[in-house]
Amino acid sequence: MKLPKSREKTLINIVMKWKWKDAWNKGRKERYENTRAWRINKQILIEENIIDEFNRIWETEKDVYKTQLRETRRRKMGFLHEKFGQQEKHDERMIEGITIADREIPQGFSSSSRKYGNTEITTNEREVLSLPTKFAVYDQVDLTECEAEVEKGLKKLRWAVQRSEEQENGEQEGYRRWTKRMGT
Repeated sequence: MKLPKSREKTLINIVMKWKWKDAWNKGRKERYENTRAWRINKQILIEENIIDEFNRIWETEKDVYKTQLRETRRRKMGFLHEKFGQQEKHDERMIEGITIADREIPQGFSSSSRKYGNTEITTNEREVLSLPTKFAVYDQVDLTECEAEVEKGLKKLRWAVQRSEEQENGEQEGYRRWTKRMGT
């Protein structure tokens, strides 16, 4: 049975998350066991005056293991790219009819702050406007103010409902008076 492309990707993502979580848990357990064993045996290494030799051998072993893992990962990724094909690496793609593309920045582009009209700003103001967005200052959220705004909104809603009910009642009353006058 062939799954639709979107469903296939969803299933792959779910399975890969499971695998990642299992690997993470196993790694955590191994690190814990390693730390525990190290704490137990460290004093013996210090007493026998071989801690420096142990650290040198340990670093060498870690480097060898890292190299093996890197090579294994490279082979696996090569196999997966060969099996499933290279991901599309087009510079342009469409999302909901909007073209998204990597393009060169035009020569005249400037990321500095712009001013429009006849506004005048000082150099300090220009420098502040040129700061990246991570330097933005936001007001502190005040829960009392938020609750007050919610209460205001609810009160306005109640008034609107009350007015519409009064208007409906008024229209019905007006219709009744009109039908009485007409004698119907």
